[in-house]
Amino acid sequence: MFVLGTILDEAGQVCCKDAKVSLETVERNGRTEWYATVSASVGTPMMAGQKYRLVLNDGRSGECMVRRNTSASLEERAISVWGMGTLH
Repeated sequence: MFVLGTILDEAGQVCCKDAKVSLETVERNGRTEWYATVSASVGTPMMAGQKYRLVLNDGRSGECMVRRNTSASLEERAISVWGMGTLH
């Protein structure tokens, strides 16, 4: 299931609007961790190792770090992010 969202850089500037986000949550040691794969256009300025804020259209948001980027096609790429804290 995909959720639409917006990604902001550390300065609060929009990097990507209406990104398709595939979200996964895992319970570990009594806490919920989250991960996501973001489908974004090739020109989206997100780099591995950098922190961003993911704001989902359903109202949830959280800090995340890009783990890696891969090309999904000539127009889109898949961006793997790791949640840093809660997604609320």
